[in-house]
Order: sequence, then structure tokens, then C-alpha cells
Amino acid sequence: MRYLLHFLWKNSAFILFLILELISLVFVVNGNRHQSAVFSTVANQYGGKIFTTYSNFRNYFHLKDANDQLAYENAFLKEKLQKALFEMDSTNFQSFDSIDSTMFIQSDSLKPLFDYIPAKIISNSTNRQKNYLMLNKGRKHGVRKNMGIIGPNGIVGVVFETSEDYSSGISLLNIKQSVSVKLKHNNELGILIWDGISPLFGQLDAIENYVPISVGDTIITSGFSHIFPGNESIGTVAEFREMPGNTIWYIKVKFSTDFKKLFWVNIARNLNYEQQKALEAVELEN
Repeated sequence: MRYLLHFLWKNSAFILFLILELISLVFVVNGNRHQSAVFSTVANQYGGKIFTTYSNFRNYFHLKDANDQLAYENAFLKEKLQKALFEMDSTNFQSFDSIDSTMFIQSDSLKPLFDYIPAKIISNSTNRQKNYLMLNKGRKHGVRKNMGIIGPNGIVGVVFETSEDYSSGISLLNIKQSVSVKLKHNNELGILIWDGISPLFGQLDAIENYVPISVGDTIITSGFSHIFPGNESIGTVAEFREMPGNTIWYIKVKFSTDFKKLFWVNIARNLNYEQQKALEAVELEN
């Protein structure tokens, strides 16, 4: 303790200088919107390079988990592709006995609403009240704010900041985050939130207690947002009960995503985002 106090006293001027510099930087960044944006972009870019090095080191010791996850995702995507092809064949084509060339023209309803940018997670927190993640894809790869982040087992978060090569996302494990979802078996709409307690569980809000519900019911995205496509997995009902003096269920949700074992994700890019936001703006004006 004596040596520590001697060290602090001996270097007190330098330590005071660092503290004042830090305080000045905080005031400059927070006090000026332009400076804040510049600082955020620079921090995102250089922070991304540091986290990339750390991520490469970490991934070396988790190759099996990453390979298992990629194999699962490939199988899942093949299953969805086969299902989509079957549905398209059954609803948009006549029997092969009377086929003609015009039947190969897809209707507007079959045009994709989203495409996907694959990305690797290079930084991810799960033990805070407000958790974030960083991805190795940025503006030059087509990533923009308010794009959904989807893992092999379900949704993960939303992009909130980008630099040229990297992007940061707000995790689903963030008490400020909420997502429009629904019960798969009856399409009842609700809001998914996180209570900040366990990274394994969330909470489904706004479901009236007259709505039938069971443990194990599947919860998926509603499709009523510009961020996530519909029917993406969220999780399952782990527990539900009535709350005294309240007309809605308390519903505990077991996430389908293990946030501690995420390596690769897809960034969902809404191909009609600008049109939808423009129409929303007109509605608000009226």
C-alpha cells in the first residue's frame, strides 16, 4: 500500500492530466452532434480491427462449435428452400399437362422482400443490462442502420451504427430493445422484451389473458416491421401465469438462440425499406 501511494503521489500530475483529458473528450463528444457522429464512426472502425484480432484468436479454440453451427444453418436453409419451391409449385403453376411459357413468370407476390448479408460476430456481450455486438461487415458491404440481425436459430438484434468495414448491433439482450412478435398457432400479436436477468429467457408482453396459450407454444416475428421478415424464430413459451390486477399474461420465453455461442449471422436487408418509410412519413403528416 505504501508503494502504491508513493507511485500515485509521484505521478499525480500525469494521472490528473489523463483524467482531465478524458473529461474533456466526453464533453466534446456529447456536446456536439457532429463530433459525436465522427467519434462513433472512428471508434467503430478502429474498435472493429481490435476485436477482429481477438475474435480470430477466440474462434481458433471454437472451430467445432462454429462448424456445427454452420452445418445446422445449411440444413435449415435447404429445408426452407425446398418448402418455398414446393409452395411456389403448388400455388403458381398449373399441371404439367397444360404447361406453357407464360407460367414461368413469377407474380409480384413472389418477389423477395429481403436479401441477406452474411457476417461474423467479432464482439458480443451477454452479461450486461444493455448488450451489444459487433460484426465484420459495414457500409461498403451494404449494411445500414435498422437492419435485422438473424442467427441460425433465430433473431439476434438490430444494426444501429456502421463504419466502412464494421457495424454495431443492439442485441436482443438489451432492456431498451423490443420486437413485434406473434404466437405461431393463433397469430396473436405481442411484444418481446428482455428483463435484464438471464440471457436464456425473454418476456412476451401484451397478450390478453383470455387468449389460449400453452407451454411449448412457438413464438415468431410478426412481419409487421421493416426490420425483420415474418416467421423468424424467437423461442418457445417456457412459463405463463396470470398477474393479479392485470388483464395480460406473464409469459416467460425460452430463446431459440444461445447468445453465448454465436459466431455467424445474416443481416436482413429490406429491399423496400425506403418506400415503406416514405409512405409512413406521409401517413404521419396526414
